[in-house]
Amino acid sequence: MAAVRLLALGLLLSACDMSGPQSGSSEAARSTPTLVETAPTINLPGALITEVVSGAGQPTPVATPAFVSEDDRETIYGLVVLNLVKAEPATTVYLNPFLGQGERLDESGLTNPLGETLSSYMDSVDGERQYFISEFSDAVGPLEDGGKVKDSGVFITLGEIASGPAGTGIVAVRGSIFRGIGDAGGNLYRFQPDATAPDGWKLLDVQQEWSDN
Repeated sequence: MAAVRLLALGLLLSACDMSGPQSGSSEAARSTPTLVETAPTINLPGALITEVVSGAGQPTPVATPAFVSEDDRETIYGLVVLNLVKAEPATTVYLNPFLGQGERLDESGLTNPLGETLSSYMDSVDGERQYFISEFSDAVGPLEDGGKVKDSGVFITLGEIASGPAGTGIVAVRGSIFRGIGDAGGNLYRFQPDATAPDGWKLLDVQQEWSDN
C-alpha cells in the first residue's frame, strides 16, 4: 500500500511540473519589446509627415476664435502671406492646401484645410504675383535635387489662428516660407482688430521663430 501511495504522489508531482510555466518562455514573451518602425524624418512644410508611428494620434486642430469671421480669417491669412513674400523676387506662390501644426508647421494638418478662396483673394490684393493652392509634392521638384519650388517660386504653409489673452481681441498665427531644402523659415504674427486699419486688422508684431538659411 505504501508503494502505491508513493507512486501516486510521484505522478501528481509530475503533472504539476507539466502544467506550470515553461522555463523562460513566458518571461521572454513579457520582456520582448514592441518595435515601432519609423521612416527617416526631414523638416518639410506642413501636411507632409515622414515619420510613421503605428497607433500615434493626430495633432488636435486649434479652433478659430469665435470673434474671427470668415472674412477676417481671409484677411489675416492674406496679411501673413503678403509679409512673407514682400521681399521675395518670386512671382509664383504656392499655398499649402492644409494648415500646418507645431512651431515649424511641419506636423500633419490633413484634417484642417486652408480653403479654396485664399488664392483668388491673394490675386486680387497682390497684382505682382500668381497664387495657387497646391500640395507640396506638386509644387516642389525632386528632393534629391534640392527640393526647389517649381517656377522659381515659394511654398507657403499657414497655421491655425489662435486666440490671445481673453478680452484683448488679439490673435496669433504662424506662417512659413519654403524655397528649397535648407532654405526656409517661419514667423509668428500677432494681430489686433483696428477700425482705422484698411483691412480692419493691425499687425502688432512679427517674431522669427526659425530659419534654415
